[in-house]
Amino acid sequence: ETFTIAEAAADLSTHRSHLVRVFTQTYGIAPHQYVIGRRVDRARRLLLTGHSPAEAAAQSGFHDQSHLTRHFRRTLGTTPGVFAA
Repeated sequence: ETFTIAEAAADLSTHRSHLVRVFTQTYGIAPHQYVIGRRVDRARRLLLTGHSPAEAAAQSGFHDQSHLTRHFRRTLGTTPGVFAA
């Protein structure tokens, strides 16, 4: 399930910028970076179970394989294809 910062802020009766600021101060990472990290971790686990990079990208919430590859390389230092091999 997905939601926006604005929706989360409304549910918590606070402003978006306040939510982002408190999240970042508390966890040391911005909410968007956290979400990308979780998606990369899910893609990594899917690759380990034999899924193709394109399947892992789709099931992890990335727009396409190149979007996954960009964030995967930035986070883990390698591409999904090299990691899977």
